[in-house]
Amino acid sequence: MDTLLPSAHRQKIEEQIQPLLLQPPIEPLRIKLDEQIYIVKFTRRESGRLWRESMSTLACWLLFRVAVRPNAFRTGDIRYEAQRLRDLHALQLPVPQLLMEGPNYIVMQYCGEPVEPKLRTAEGRAEFFPRIIDSLLQLHEKDQWHGGAQARNLTIQNDQIYRIDFEEKTGDVLPLALAQVFDLFLCFNSITKYLDFDVEQGERLLTRYLQGRREPAIHDKLQKVLRVALRLRKVFDLLGSRFKSHSDIRRTLYFTAVLERSLERSKIDIGMMP
Repeated sequence: MDTLLPSAHRQKIEEQIQPLLLQPPIEPLRIKLDEQIYIVKFTRRESGRLWRESMSTLACWLLFRVAVRPNAFRTGDIRYEAQRLRDLHALQLPVPQLLMEGPNYIVMQYCGEPVEPKLRTAEGRAEFFPRIIDSLLQLHEKDQWHGGAQARNLTIQNDQIYRIDFEEKTGDVLPLALAQVFDLFLCFNSITKYLDFDVEQGERLLTRYLQGRREPAIHDKLQKVLRVALRLRKVFDLLGSRFKSHSDIRRTLYFTAVLERSLERSKIDIGMMP
């Protein structure tokens, strides 16, 4: 068992963890010792995971002709996340520091409160929408991926945004550019409700990413996504307004509109550069 904890804290944490190992909590556990907060995360199995993995597999094939087995996305156990945290921390990316590792759990540095509740106010959205995009750029520019790039997996402490929850194997299964496009989709899908389906605001945010991440493979993958999405939009139009009012369909149509405008804007802006 690796540990970076003071021995007294390690012993107290182990005493609290041991009774939980037979039936580990689904949610991470917060432990406070001597004014120091630690986060304990256990190996877990989520219901509905096979369905989500199957949908991801289908999307990879339809959009990019990349064949992936559904179970390839599974992490297996907590050791995978522990190694990802070590790798990302070594790159000096803002993620929780791994402090202790057991067979079925990890103990991490506490990295503040969630960012997502701050998006419920106009002031919070104005401040954090660009910062969320910049955080994703920072990760991708280091040739990394998140796999769980939703807003719920961001925290803030001392004005620093941290990314948490690295149990997805997306970047090990898919080409890096595709894994990063998947991050981008998850990010936008999670903030759409806070954007209130405002296409112009969504365009500004996606353009911010595209102008910061001028990787040809990313733009190529997004163009492929757009071509499929535009065909789907025509199908949705034929099915009528009642069908299009479904929340998942609305988000898909919204992202299609944002992506179409942003790719065109980025093409123009990049072409104007000396």
